[in-house]
Amino acid sequence: MPAESRRIHFSALAEPGRYTVRISGAESHPFTVGSDVYDGLYADALRCFYVIRANAPLDDPVTGLSHPASHVTDAEYDTRPGEFRDYKGGWYNAGDYGKWAHEAAFSAAYMMWLYELRGGGPAGGVIVRDDLRIPESGNGVPDLLDEARWGLEWLLKMQNADGSVYHKVDTEPDFAWGLPPEEDPHPRKVRYGDALSTVDAADFVGAVAQAARVFAGFDADFARTCEQAARRSWEWVEAHPDAAQNDPYYTRRDTWPELLWALGEMHRLTGDEELLARFERETRTRPVSEPNWNDPQAFGYLAVITAPQTPDPSRSGLSAALVRAAELRLNVARATGYGVALEPQMYVWGSNAHAAGRGNLMLMAYHLTGRTEFRDGAQAQLDYLLGLNALDQCFVTGYGTRRNEHPYHWTWHVYQKTMHGWLSGGANSHAQGADPPLRRLQEAGTPPAKCWLDLCINGGSWASNEGATDQNAQLLFLAGWLGGE
Repeated sequence: MPAESRRIHFSALAEPGRYTVRISGAESHPFTVGSDVYDGLYADALRCFYVIRANAPLDDPVTGLSHPASHVTDAEYDTRPGEFRDYKGGWYNAGDYGKWAHEAAFSAAYMMWLYELRGGGPAGGVIVRDDLRIPESGNGVPDLLDEARWGLEWLLKMQNADGSVYHKVDTEPDFAWGLPPEEDPHPRKVRYGDALSTVDAADFVGAVAQAARVFAGFDADFARTCEQAARRSWEWVEAHPDAAQNDPYYTRRDTWPELLWALGEMHRLTGDEELLARFERETRTRPVSEPNWNDPQAFGYLAVITAPQTPDPSRSGLSAALVRAAELRLNVARATGYGVALEPQMYVWGSNAHAAGRGNLMLMAYHLTGRTEFRDGAQAQLDYLLGLNALDQCFVTGYGTRRNEHPYHWTWHVYQKTMHGWLSGGANSHAQGADPPLRRLQEAGTPPAKCWLDLCINGGSWASNEGATDQNAQLLFLAGWLGGE
């Protein structure tokens, strides 16, 4: 007989404290009830971006991680060996030391949207704090926006004079796995062949156009720089609307999701009615999905929906499309045992990003409609990431009784130190790209939701246990929003 499942709601429990539940001699993991239970998670998720800042020295008293300035000549060359430009800054994106333009744009945009949608008034809470122990703390700007600016300033360096945008800085195909960043022996490059893609340029437009309005009240000069950069790259995008991204580690033929993001932000920046008409024509045949690193079009929807100049009929139609997409994800969540919005085939590389992203789409729908079912659905996605899942496993470092102790990341491999607040990639049942330990787990017939390994060294499980900035930005948005509810 299969064990019966029970759900217990604690909505009526208002007394803050640390609790456990005992039923028939079985005891739950301890849990906390309080109004600030996600404040620490949000702060740690944000501080992870500080810890992985590239080219900067680190001496962090919170994590104990320390190293001198790294990759100080980032990068060695772009078009030809010997050519040099300053590409220092940004974040090391994942377990290695690569820096990717589209990832930085996506992550910075998530930070800015969290501020725009939740940073005002009493609901701002921890989101607007300026004391989270990053170098810029205390400067009068929310630390959330300080961290976004770190990524944006690097993005601006990746833009060329003609508006095109370089894809990444790294050492492909050689990687310094196991060495500290300052000892990386491999030459770092910013350009591979002659490939310049619409993907990177359009993502750039989306992020820096948003920055032009978000930072206008904090630094008018920086905001103007971002606006000018967005306009320049938009001209390049208009002239190159279908330039595929051919990087072997991120091959993208489709460019329309990025184009929709850029189009929406440029409409909001310029008020151009023709851009709005184009956006609406495109969205009639293009789906909206949860924001993901290769599906960022929901950001374009948000830009248009929240633009003061958007006519009400356009706003209503686009809002309805986004809400319908959120309803579909909510229905998936309601049909699963743990309330996670993942179909069995969605346990892929980065499945946790899809769970978080679908929760964030629900929060966007909640913002537009006020329907609490969307907020509750988003809460279920955070619950899943924090341990309410088939593995009884928290996927976030530093949190939970059963926590992710060995993330596939250079901070653990090199220093055996764990930065708290880093989201693991998640269960992955797909054989393509699977590492050997994960492949053995899959071949043993493990259910999709359990194909995950807390493994870093001795081969490690990069296909299930490697996080990335896009995923942590998703966690940051989810925890920051729900922390204020």
